[in-house]
Amino acid sequence: MGFEFRWGKDRTGTPRVKRRTSRKKLRNSLQQFTEWCKIKCRDGLKELFWGLNAKLRGYYNYYGVNGNYASLQQFFHQAIRILFKWLNRRSQRRSYNWTGFRELLRDFQVERPHIVGRPKARRVLGSACA
Repeated sequence: MGFEFRWGKDRTGTPRVKRRTSRKKLRNSLQQFTEWCKIKCRDGLKELFWGLNAKLRGYYNYYGVNGNYASLQQFFHQAIRILFKWLNRRSQRRSYNWTGFRELLRDFQVERPHIVGRPKARRVLGSACA
């Protein structure tokens, strides 16, 4: 599944099993993202950011479970750093500084990390309350 399971406490202090992205899966996802950037950074900015949003949305849809926001945020920040690096390698001079790059991210409305899944209420099978 790609998650590590550990004990933690929820907001009310009740012990719960928490999930976070497996370190191996996170590392592999960032390596695949780097390979994607190497190829796609030659495309136009509109197509590049359309693909970036699709990639981020897919990642958030799979790994966006309760208790995993820190790993989503880590993936987002590393992916943005990788994209910044590869956009600046397109020519012999730097194309962007961080200020201009942040404006570019805002203009293209890059997906921010968010939790997608909600825990489902568990029903007892064979209940007489049906």
